[in-house]
Amino acid sequence: MSLALLLLPLLALAAGEAEPGCPEESLSPCACVDDYVEDYRDGEVRVDCTGASTSAEIARALKGANWPSTRLWQFYMNGTPGVKHLPDGILAHLSFQSIWLNDTRLKRVHPSVLLLSGSRLVNLTVQFARLEEFPFRLLPEFPRLRSLWLESNLLTSVPALQSESLEILDLDHNRITRVEEDGWATPNLRDFDLRYNPLSKFPSTVIASLEKLERFYCSGCNLGPTLSGGLLEFRSKSLELVSLWQNNVSRLEPGAIEGIVALFVLLLRSPSGSAL
Repeated sequence: MSLALLLLPLLALAAGEAEPGCPEESLSPCACVDDYVEDYRDGEVRVDCTGASTSAEIARALKGANWPSTRLWQFYMNGTPGVKHLPDGILAHLSFQSIWLNDTRLKRVHPSVLLLSGSRLVNLTVQFARLEEFPFRLLPEFPRLRSLWLESNLLTSVPALQSESLEILDLDHNRITRVEEDGWATPNLRDFDLRYNPLSKFPSTVIASLEKLERFYCSGCNLGPTLSGGLLEFRSKSLELVSLWQNNVSRLEPGAIEGIVALFVLLLRSPSGSAL
């Protein structure tokens, strides 16, 4: 082991930063785990509030604890139907690298809850929930955010996103009809999933701007029956996969799909079931 690694705990203390750990008191109905015996995250701190019935319970548990450090790894909920909102102050002063919320009935996350993790947040997942809105315009405040998973919510529109760090964007199975194109800037986006959203207009300008795109999914996006000329222009030399299943496409106009310069798989099937 290098000398630098051995000195890290001492350097943290010298800088006034305590080692992350769990508080001594109970966090019920939440739990704090910092010892994953069979997990590569051994020593990282996860706050698991799956057992909470309300937002108020979470706030009381986290605010009432004495945390050795407020800089933790993950805030986690999985299968928590009673928590419908994450209001301002619910996470006390804790910040996280990962926020992972699955199978909840969340309708709204207050922007301040996310802003607490600002420069530290790397992964944000709110999936299989009831989100009707999301503070997309705050993305520039998260300079390390690499993945944003908002699968299976109730979102109806997406503004022009701006993020230098974002690599994975999953918006499938929402109710999105409109994606704002003017001002969109995600230069490092590799995976973009828009499956099963009833788009009223395809965001052609956005797709053309993604020069590092590797995988694009837009099955069930209401694209048929005709793909018009200029609809899909890819400028990425790294493109591997384009999926356009279940769009009721029966005809491609000249130039409907252009700019493909790398080996890729195009999945597109006509209403009759034959591949186009």
